Amino acid sequence: MKIAVCDDDKGCLDSMKRLLAGYPGISRTEYYQDLSQLSEALENGMGYDLVLMDIEWEGNEQDGIAYAAQYNARSPQTRFIFVTAYNDKFSEKIFWEKVNLCGFLVKPVRKEHLEKLLDKVREKIFSSEALILQHGGITEKIANSQIRYIESNAHQLLIHTISGEVSLYEKLDVYEKKLHKDFLRVHKSFLVNMQYIRRIEMKEVTLQDGTVLPVSKTRYSASRDKYFRYMRAML
Repeated sequence: MKIAVCDDDKGCLDSMKRLLAGYPGISRTEYYQDLSQLSEALENGMGYDLVLMDIEWEGNEQDGIAYAAQYNARSPQTRFIFVTAYNDKFSEKIFWEKVNLCGFLVKPVRKEHLEKLLDKVREKIFSSEALILQHGGITEKIANSQIRYIESNAHQLLIHTISGEVSLYEKLDVYEKKLHKDFLRVHKSFLVNMQYIRRIEMKEVTLQDGTVLPVSKTRYSASRDKYFRYMRAML
């Protein structure tokens, strides 16, 4: 889950950084004290699953609610949690604009309240971006973000997740089509989730946990270029 935190008060950003520390499932967090920086990141292809948006911005013509509506028009899948010290002042306005709203937090933000909303958002993301697998008489849902890589061997797939492995009979081509956005086909037998890649070289790719997988000569250039585009979007 990729998160942006937006607040013109540096103290509030620092506080949110402490509250978010250690929460599971966050792959990247960026902090913005200026809305123009968030706009620039969006222009450069940076996308977020969730934005924690302060409502009042001193010196800005727009408040956070209006800005969130503009952001939503360009990135409707991004979810928002509004944050403010003045809950009564904005209790009606937060529902006026078209925003993918997932909650509302009052400053000072309490850790347990934040985590309940994050749980809610994560559940929505996982339910919309997941594989439905049928194997051994079992139907199982696995979030795309939980898959490290998929290995093909003699018509059998081994799906390596952060919590274990799932084996089933299917062609790797089928899952390459389903997972094309954030996954790399580095080899005829391996499909890798880019969020878990540490580095990619001409003959191998190394994952964050040290796992090394082969990269075929014919797939290296396309894999490298796609991974670089992915990384540029993350910066």
